[in-house]
Amino acid sequence: MKPGFDKIGYVAVCIVLFVAVGYSADTITIRVSAPRMDVRDVPVRADLDMPAEASVGGKAVELRNAVTGDTVPGQFVAGDNGKVQLWWVITEAKAGQESEWIARIDPAVKKDWPVFAWKDTKGRRLDLLRQDRPVTRFMYEYDESSDQRRFETYKPFLHVYGINGQRLTNGPDGESEYIAKDILYPHHRGIFIGWNKLACNGKTYDLWHMKDCEQVCTGDFQLAAGPVLARSRAVVHWRDPQDKPLVVEQRTTTVYRQEDPISVLIDVESSLKAVVADVMLGGDPEHAGFQYRAHDAVAKGPDQGKAQYLFHEDGLDAHQAMDLPWAAVSYKLGMNTCSVLHMDHPDNPGPNKYSAYRDYARFGAFFVHRIPAGQTLTLRYRLWITHGPLTRSVCSARDAVFDAPLKATVTTR
Repeated sequence: MKPGFDKIGYVAVCIVLFVAVGYSADTITIRVSAPRMDVRDVPVRADLDMPAEASVGGKAVELRNAVTGDTVPGQFVAGDNGKVQLWWVITEAKAGQESEWIARIDPAVKKDWPVFAWKDTKGRRLDLLRQDRPVTRFMYEYDESSDQRRFETYKPFLHVYGINGQRLTNGPDGESEYIAKDILYPHHRGIFIGWNKLACNGKTYDLWHMKDCEQVCTGDFQLAAGPVLARSRAVVHWRDPQDKPLVVEQRTTTVYRQEDPISVLIDVESSLKAVVADVMLGGDPEHAGFQYRAHDAVAKGPDQGKAQYLFHEDGLDAHQAMDLPWAAVSYKLGMNTCSVLHMDHPDNPGPNKYSAYRDYARFGAFFVHRIPAGQTLTLRYRLWITHGPLTRSVCSARDAVFDAPLKATVTTR
């Protein structure tokens, strides 16, 4: 359990409902219990008790706060359980205040909300756009035609974009030349995951620097996009030097609508299956885990542009502290200040250790864990990337709503 985290006291607004309702209903009324901390821009979900194959194409949905009258878009997404999910984002929830939401399905609800859209450059990259503005770019090309091309493509990773389409993260982008000698630690790539000491069948493999190993995406995606969220699901093979998969990963990335259009909220769920034999995820916080690496320009910037870290308590030494609930960093990129909040879910293995101290903003959460042969380890992380500095209270509130679901009740339909 995370330090300072009270499962009863802290409540989140990530709603999971099991609602027996069909599309013959015009409205669904949902009461949401109160958080203890003020929160903003929180994704919420209702699982509808109807088959996923039911026709939801073209169905628009609007959610209205019964007290304030504020309206936000909703979105239908096919769920893993064969049902339909209804997603929306609560713009603001006040501490101690319940809220009631009325979902109105079709007719004549607003349909002019900005929407997410996918653009796949086949075999190379998957771009996420919102109103034609770049939001993320998943680099998934694998090319072993030369040492340079293999180096550029030996692991898939995610880029994030900020103000005026500015790329915030490090790594090849498929557009500009990537010259390793000009970049500090060029194997650090945007948002990525790996372990430098992955043991299997008595051998150890470096699936961080990708020495004689690689992570290869199959390029077959399951995609969803709309006014509330965009979701991609990819399969990635973690291969040994003989090109045989030691681990098969299912990587699900979800980007949510935020009130501030240049803030990005990302959930990453990584399911790692040991396919050959037991797999031991090992290494150290500097070279393993789920990581974020800022644009290389941060490493070359002036002293005042170096990364500044923030934790849930004062006086922590990230070199020593264990089981931090979250870590955040702020850094200058050009004239802009970028901030990243990295949240570790309490269901992930522990103890974890954050490598949150390098002044060029490469940081992330690390742990050691064994995955038995044939079994799957599912990891969950959330990243909030925004502009301007962060405060501890905002970070703790966002972490709380990631960790625990809020009670909700369907009152009418």
